[in-house]
Amino acid sequence: MHPKISVIMPVYNSELYLRQAVESVLRQTYTDFEFIIIDDASTDSCAAILQEYRDERIRYAANKQNIGVTRSLNRALGLAQGEYIARMDADDISLPERFATQVSFLDTHPEIGVLGTAARLIDNEGKAFGEVRYPGEHGYLRWILCFFENPIIHPSVMMRKSMIEQITGYDETRRTAQDFHLWCRLAKITHLANLPDVFLSIRKHDASVSARRMKEEHQNSLKNSWMLLMDILKEDIYVENLQGPCRAIRTPNEASEKDFVQLAELMSKVGKVTLEDDALTEVEKCLISQDAIIRFEKMLFHVQHKSSQKEILKWVEEFKQALNNYSLPVSLQENTMKSFITLHCNQHKIPLFLNEDNNQYQCVKGCIYPIIRNIPRFISVDNYSQSFGLQWNRFRKTQLDSSTGLPISRDRLTHCLGGFLELVRGKLVLEAGCGTGRFTEILLEAGANVFACDISSAVEANYQNIGKRPGYFICQADILNIPLLPAQFEIVICLGVIQHTPSPETTIAALCSQVKPGGLLVFDHSTYGYPVTSSRQRLRSFLFKRSRMFSLQLVNVMIVMLWPLHWLVWKLGNFRLAANIRAKFPTISSVGDYHASYPLLTPDLLYLWAMLDRHNTLTNVFKHIRSAEEIAKTLIDCGMVNIEATYAGNVVEVRAHKPL
Repeated sequence: MHPKISVIMPVYNSELYLRQAVESVLRQTYTDFEFIIIDDASTDSCAAILQEYRDERIRYAANKQNIGVTRSLNRALGLAQGEYIARMDADDISLPERFATQVSFLDTHPEIGVLGTAARLIDNEGKAFGEVRYPGEHGYLRWILCFFENPIIHPSVMMRKSMIEQITGYDETRRTAQDFHLWCRLAKITHLANLPDVFLSIRKHDASVSARRMKEEHQNSLKNSWMLLMDILKEDIYVENLQGPCRAIRTPNEASEKDFVQLAELMSKVGKVTLEDDALTEVEKCLISQDAIIRFEKMLFHVQHKSSQKEILKWVEEFKQALNNYSLPVSLQENTMKSFITLHCNQHKIPLFLNEDNNQYQCVKGCIYPIIRNIPRFISVDNYSQSFGLQWNRFRKTQLDSSTGLPISRDRLTHCLGGFLELVRGKLVLEAGCGTGRFTEILLEAGANVFACDISSAVEANYQNIGKRPGYFICQADILNIPLLPAQFEIVICLGVIQHTPSPETTIAALCSQVKPGGLLVFDHSTYGYPVTSSRQRLRSFLFKRSRMFSLQLVNVMIVMLWPLHWLVWKLGNFRLAANIRAKFPTISSVGDYHASYPLLTPDLLYLWAMLDRHNTLTNVFKHIRSAEEIAKTLIDCGMVNIEATYAGNVVEVRAHKPL
């Protein structure tokens, strides 16, 4: 009698984690399965490890030569006897209830042919650092597949073998994105779905992907969506015409305005056809509409010329005409400034409500919080951070990637998140100390719902930079007194801020209190070795006794005088004397210099960054430093787990989880 499930797992030089993967399958609570393992000519001890197992459910086969993942998967499919096919990778871990849950779902939902799950991300040591979830509705998943993105986690899926047989398995011409291609083909003949719960731990390695491999994956993703788009639109499309839209989605900082206009046209056409599909539910149509509006707003955010904006808005209007009676959660022209979570009075801890004029929040006990220039205010006008407000409003766009054209902020945020920006997709994120929005715009582009707050008037600059965008709420509030109940956020992020607060330990505790159980806290902190020279310290002491405006003006004059020397030092060439001068000069000068850190910045931007940096360093009230060990102890005292506090230049980068 054939088993219910055939588990297929290709193996190649996976000795480090192979036992954990195999044993996680053998320990499933649902036991009616065969476990087909294809060893793709490994040169390590994989074969010896696999031969240790005597479980009769394991069917082991070895390739005589390395043929790659795709062909190995097809070989496993050829051996499979089960009704359902479950995928597994040799370095991941299936949770015990995975098979039981997926079988039960597929047995009761015959229209579903592919079923994925959410996944927990783990590092090389098995420590969890985040979760990834994708939508569950078929129509919404098919919509996402149209736009060069893969919304299903391959090793989490269970599929009907009969569906895979209809499309003759994986396409062996694909070395990368073979799963993406499979979903696009299966979406034509069956429904796709994702379970919202975590049933798999995916191991993310430090190994980098080569530029050639990334280019190949980019092209394969483009071709996959092209195939599905032709089926949906019922018209011929030249694959070359999708290059621009694909760039606009996958690498927006490298895309041209023409690319975004082409994407808007494509999305409008697909949207109209999709919304006319009677097979889609109202929920699916609503989700697609919301996603389309968010994507349209991102396009408008990336283009500067009025002609491009006009073209995009033309396609937006065509899409909106197709919505007919479908209600949108968010309007392109409307920003009610209502938070996605209930605001609470700082004093009484009871819910706040908007008054009839929408110009202030109130509580039933009489507390009033004004909304000034579209931003709710929960602090006193004068506080220790006002020098930040002065500097950030003057240098409103200086550090934004959308302004510099360089992924400086994106790279920093990604690094602080452990290398995986996709962690924030669909998550409710608190960005504490949001400043002008250098990280806010990246979080929104990555699909996060962002609750941004800052104690200073920098919120004005943030709101001007970000504008009326879905999934974005901003208020002026102290980290220590955010107008919310505790434990509201899946991810809390605070970069470049904590060292400037009166008490870093108190601030860290406040941030921990906002993390949901199982959620992630990410922040950084200045550490010992931060370049505060004697000349800077003396000037800093002097400026503290002066007005904020005087301090800003003096710093400006000082940089105007000293910057030509910095410019000259970097024009001296690469001989030894010049290198020595470049190494010593920044320790003498009071001016910050980013020539070495960001050589791709233009001369004008280097000058502006220097001016911003010096005003920041010389005029803020607090400048604490802490070691990684001190920060880790604070987090332990706050009850956090999986703590990572690592040195990165002049700061400590920190990640920690709140236990479930």
